[in-house]
Amino acid sequence: MSKLLHIADLHLGFAHRYLGTRADERADEAVRIFERIIDWACDPAQEISAILIAGDLFETHAPDSEVVGRVLAALGKAVSAQKQVVTLPGNHDEYSYPESVYRGQAERWPGILVTSPTPQRVASFDLDDAAVHLYSMAYTAGLSPDRLPQIDTQDADVVRIALLHGTLDAAPADRTYRIDSKTLRAAGIHYAALGHIHKPRETRLVEGLALYPGSPIGKGFDDPGVDHLVTVAFSGKRPVIERVPFPARCIESRQIDLARFDTFDALVTGLEERADPERIVQLRLTGPRPAGFDPDHLRGRLESAFYHLEVDDLSIEIAADEIASLEHQPTMRGLFTQLMHERLDEARAASDTEREACLKLALRQGLTAFEEVGARGRES
Repeated sequence: MSKLLHIADLHLGFAHRYLGTRADERADEAVRIFERIIDWACDPAQEISAILIAGDLFETHAPDSEVVGRVLAALGKAVSAQKQVVTLPGNHDEYSYPESVYRGQAERWPGILVTSPTPQRVASFDLDDAAVHLYSMAYTAGLSPDRLPQIDTQDADVVRIALLHGTLDAAPADRTYRIDSKTLRAAGIHYAALGHIHKPRETRLVEGLALYPGSPIGKGFDDPGVDHLVTVAFSGKRPVIERVPFPARCIESRQIDLARFDTFDALVTGLEERADPERIVQLRLTGPRPAGFDPDHLRGRLESAFYHLEVDDLSIEIAADEIASLEHQPTMRGLFTQLMHERLDEARAASDTEREACLKLALRQGLTAFEEVGARGRES
């Protein structure tokens, strides 16, 4: 079954400064990921007939010439493999600028480059026995409307696809346009291949689907990317979505509750057991600090255990002698501590080590909650 590959928001040329000395390495890796995607799409076993790029292929409208050269070579390979390639500028690599990469490379650009400032039919091709008409527009300052206008789709029995870079059913926060679901429905769009929102999102249309595929290349802990590619086939005119696993370097944030560790060494050991030198990781440390806690030493011990590590220390200092004295305070925190100590004594008397460990954890987490509530009260 013939399929199309829908990608968006790769932001090639992004600086990745959050990675420090590995920023340039990661930027080069991002281009290699794009090259891998195109190689994958050119593999006959994948049955990809068309590649739709829904904007922000580049981080800027004037990317580095080496990056541009590698992109042109990869897309040229896809065209040579008889793939229909359609590239839409986004808001980061906007077509509006006179020095836009798309203006400078228009004559060399492989496949179809969308330059129309208003919606037009830009391509027609076949997926198996289904005729496809593709509609698109490139936002151009001073020429494009701030809301997607009605798409003229006076077509017969065809699959109608819209390739768009904008915000669906919401006002955009930057230089792009609003896309209304009702406009897509009125045009009888069967599949809207969208870009601009980096997190995967689907919206049902009357006859089909509008979809943001997510970015396959993460830009940081708030924008970690996805681990799959989106392909689309059609059963009649109904889009059939497949999310194909496509592993790339993982970016993740892990919240570590320090209440689960009695000592600093236990914390380090627990984290070392989950080390992965291929991952970009942020550790968010919360809860009461264990004995001997040293965040700088923790960074040093774990630095080589990950491709890149950031430690965000949100922990709270609760000393052991302070905990012991709390049960004598005429406060809710004091009463909580007293009751927990009584239950701990019962567990020790019964030699119930599992219950004792559970109660210790509950005590530390409860005291952390009291501390956090108090801190919020002081801030207000």
